[in-house]
Parts: sequence; C-alpha cells; structure tokens
Amino acid sequence: MKNSKKLIFFVASLSFLISGCTSVPLLQKPQAPAPVVERVNFSVPLKGKNVLDISEDVVYAREYNIPIQSAIVISVPSDFSERVSKSQKPIADKEEIATTTDRQLFTTNNYFNLAEQYIEKELIRNGFAVIDRSKLEQVLRETNASDKISKEDFQTLSESNISENVQEKITDAMLSQGLGNKLNDIADVITAAQNPKVNSDYVLQINKFDTPTRKRQKVDLSRIPKFRRFKEENAQFAPQLANEYVYYIYEVTFNAKLIEVNTGNILWIGDHTISSLDVVLGDEDLEMEIVGTKKVNDQYLDKLNKSIDRWNTSEGMKERKNTPVQIPGVSQWEYDKKVKHNVSPDVQYTDISKDEEEEITDQMLRNVTKELIRTITRGK
Repeated sequence: MKNSKKLIFFVASLSFLISGCTSVPLLQKPQAPAPVVERVNFSVPLKGKNVLDISEDVVYAREYNIPIQSAIVISVPSDFSERVSKSQKPIADKEEIATTTDRQLFTTNNYFNLAEQYIEKELIRNGFAVIDRSKLEQVLRETNASDKISKEDFQTLSESNISENVQEKITDAMLSQGLGNKLNDIADVITAAQNPKVNSDYVLQINKFDTPTRKRQKVDLSRIPKFRRFKEENAQFAPQLANEYVYYIYEVTFNAKLIEVNTGNILWIGDHTISSLDVVLGDEDLEMEIVGTKKVNDQYLDKLNKSIDRWNTSEGMKERKNTPVQIPGVSQWEYDKKVKHNVSPDVQYTDISKDEEEEITDQMLRNVTKELIRTITRGK
C-alpha cells in the first residue's frame, strides 16, 4: 500500500511537469529572407568634353600658302616649360610670376620640356623644318631682349635687313601702345627670327599652354528617364539616390598663332582645349550602373536568434507561460539598404595614382598638340 502511494505521487508529478513543458512550445528560429537586389543601367552624358569641331576655334588668313619644309621657330612665354612639366612643380618663383602677370616674355628658364617636344614633333610631321628655339633666344639675348631699346638702337635696326612692312608694324605698335623708345615683345621676336643665325620663315607664338588642372563638375541624374523611373519604383532606396553626381576632369588649353616673318602677317590663330574625358571616354558617354541592396541587418538577426535561444531554456519557457512571446514578422525586422554606383570609367579619380594621372596628362598633351597643329596646313 505504501509503495502504491509513492507510485501515484511520481506519476502525478511527472504528468504535471510534462503538461507544464508541453503547454509552452519551443520557438523556431525564422529563416532570413534572401537579399533584395534592384539594379538599373544607363548612359550619362558629361559636361567637359571637347564636343565642338576644332575648326570653330581656328581662324585662317583668306589666302596663304606654306611651302613644304618652311623654317619655323617656336616662341613661348617664360613660364611655359614649368607650367607643363611632368613633375608638376610650382610655376615659378614669386618674382617671375609677378613679371609674367603683366606681360608675356619670350624666354624660358627650362629649355627642355614635354609639351614643347610634342609641338616640335607635330610641326615636323606637318612638313615644317623646325629651328631649335635656343638659336632664337641666343639672338634675343645678344640684341638686348630685355625689352629696352633706345631710339638710336631702333634707328640701327631700321637700317638693317628688316623689311619696310615690318618696320611700319613696329612703329605703329610703339605709337599705339605708348611705348616710346621700346619695342613690343613680338617685334623683338620677329627681328630675332630674321637674323641670319635663325633665318626662320615663320614664328609659332605660343600664347597659352596650361598645366592640366583638376576641376569639379556635376551632372543632374534626374534628367535621365531610367534613373528617374528607378527612383520612383524603389522608394526604399530613394534617400540614398542623390540626383547630383559629382565627378572631376583635367583640362589643358593650347593657344597659338602663326606669324609670317617677312611680312609680320598673322596667318593662323588656333585655340584648342582637351579634357581628360576626351582621353578616357572619346565619343562615348559614361556608363553607370546603380545597384540597390536590401538585406537583414546581421546584428539584428544575431540578437533575435540569441533571444530565441534564451526563451527556449526552462527559465525562458516559464516566463513565456505567464507572458507569451511573439517573434516579430520579417516586415518588422531591421534591414540594411545600400546603394552603389558602378561607373565605367572612374571619373571621380578617388584612388588615382600619380602614374595614372601622368599618363592621362601625357595623352592630353599629345592630343591637343596633334589636333591643333595639323590645322595649320589647311589654309587655302
């Protein structure tokens, strides 16, 4: 009888324990939904490309004929070489900058420079006999090229082999500019070019050849239908879809004019600008892909799973028996929403190396000289 009572008590206790556990089922860990990925591809026309026909920036004399192998010498501003050097060193010291701000000088401290070599190559390729610029500068130094000349010196020059036409142009320039006893810079160059030590038929006067400078640009993507539609259809990514896309360009400008030495006539004037977009894109537009990704926040999911593990312990099940627990639906979970812009090529240059920058610069210098110099032979 005594054993029967113990058995009844054990069965009752076990039944109570089982009923207590089975009334609070184990919570199942939910399956995280697969990431949602939305994407769109479209072309982006960028500002900063050299879209104009180069003929729009070139002016010719109505009639001129340049015989093959005509002698030509280059005349450049004093800071020309340093502004286009590959080393990208400062333009000049303060004193030289102050001097060249007022006027252009036709000497240079650094004789060898990359840009001038490109110009010489293109002149030779277009049939000119290029005279080394050192000869011109030597004559300028010998004839006191400091831009100071007395009336007696001018009279001496007038009696030399300078043509009457050039003498008149020099005199007119002196009177119109109020120079008195000074010759203007280009007259010095023409005079030196006629010297037998130079004996050039033409002077290519370089007025401007800037070092490529980096400029900030922007484009309004909302004007592109595909972008606008993607933003409207994916409101969840809209906060990260900026309408403005910022990019950068490098630009170099080449401006020059061709002067006939014997007459002083300007036969050709050219101005041309090349940007890095012309080098890396050519006639193409920028290709952009926008990828929007929505996925469960990893930290949130980890926290949720740890909570479920705790609620499935005996202590947690007791708590849930008194206070039921409901796992949030997937729509209530925390999500990461990221938008990535993939562009080809990269025109933001966020990680551009010095070598890559120099490669773009060199290509720009080659292109701008080639495209502009070859127009000289197109006079009629």
